[in-house]
Amino acid sequence: MVDESYRLHHESCLFLASLPDMGRSFNTEKAYAIRSALLLTWCSERGLDWKRITLLDLARFLRWLVDEPLPPRSLRVTVPPRFRLEKSANAVMTGVFGFLRFCSRNECEDAELVARLTATKYLNWLPPGKEAGEDGQFRTVKTKILKLPEPVEEVVDYLTPAEADRLFQVATRARDRFLVALLGCTGERISEPWDCGARTCSCSVTPGCSAAGPKARTSTSGGGRTTPMEPWPSLVSPGSSR
Repeated sequence: MVDESYRLHHESCLFLASLPDMGRSFNTEKAYAIRSALLLTWCSERGLDWKRITLLDLARFLRWLVDEPLPPRSLRVTVPPRFRLEKSANAVMTGVFGFLRFCSRNECEDAELVARLTATKYLNWLPPGKEAGEDGQFRTVKTKILKLPEPVEEVVDYLTPAEADRLFQVATRARDRFLVALLGCTGERISEPWDCGARTCSCSVTPGCSAAGPKARTSTSGGGRTTPMEPWPSLVSPGSSR
């Protein structure tokens, strides 16, 4: 990472060099570099010393992340301005907090400010699969002080039978048509059968199974799963290719 004079930024370079030693992947290192650079650039443009920023400055930076339009992807096409989502802004702050914590441990940042970035929260209701521990020690977690509320959006979108039939018809390869039919009849995620070959995915009627009717069996490196198959007339209509 370099500054406006194309000189290496000492603290940020040390931070990025420490990430592989902490088991972080290359993609995480790249993401944290971009996020910490956003903070450093924001401070430089406003004449702020990033080593002396306050909690109020970080709150202004968080609001700037969602209020400032994103750079256009192309200068040739005029499109409406794009804005960063609240979820993306919170992810940026995760990288920024990691950078500030590293600088605090190396006495480059105010330790008091870093200590105020998180607060202790007691979980009255535990997430599914999480145990409280013998003395309830796992009910106490650390949460970020600066965090934007993320709107709840419906992320699941469904194809109508007519759209699924159209997708089935335009598939040129038998494997693609099989995947479309498999997802439509079983409701499996695409990640389950995506890497399956002819020997790792099969459809059959299993004798003695509690669920009657045909089933799909997908086998992966982590095991396998048997899913009941529901008939979908649009995918098996007489005019459909097989």
